[in-house]
Amino acid sequence: MIKGNAIQDLVRDDLYQVFIVDSPVSFPLWLFRHSYIVVNDRGTLTRWDVFHRNYGMPESLDYLHKNAYEPWVGLGVFYIPLCGKKPSFRGRLLGMYSSDQDASVKEMVKYINTNAYNYPHVSKYNMVLGPNSNTFTQWFLNQFPGLSVTLPKLAHGRSYTGCNKEYLS
Repeated sequence: MIKGNAIQDLVRDDLYQVFIVDSPVSFPLWLFRHSYIVVNDRGTLTRWDVFHRNYGMPESLDYLHKNAYEPWVGLGVFYIPLCGKKPSFRGRLLGMYSSDQDASVKEMVKYINTNAYNYPHVSKYNMVLGPNSNTFTQWFLNQFPGLSVTLPKLAHGRSYTGCNKEYLS
């Protein structure tokens, strides 16, 4: 299993890449998983997350956040909002798609960077049932049915009703 900064070794500036990553949720819910998406647009990394609150960051929209954390840093071990450097879990790589020529990987990168703010549940959040970070990641995966990534069973919200093809934008 590839975790944390070791994922950075897979990044290539000459490729389009999509990384599906997760980490444990902050204490006391360590058992559960928080998933997110990192895309590499030929050297430009962008991380897309959904969190339980709007932190008012410039590139955030309601619960959806762009580049709120470094790409391979998981959630904080303890929930301490916006306190600067804190102990954090390392991200765990669930899946990676990479190509310099394959139009489908380029399309995935373009899709998330263009359509993330159109995510149908951007203004709703429920930590346990969804929609949540796992609903967002599953929404993205559903747009590309050939992908082989399956979110873990402890990624609550991945099966949220409404996270299906009818929400294509």
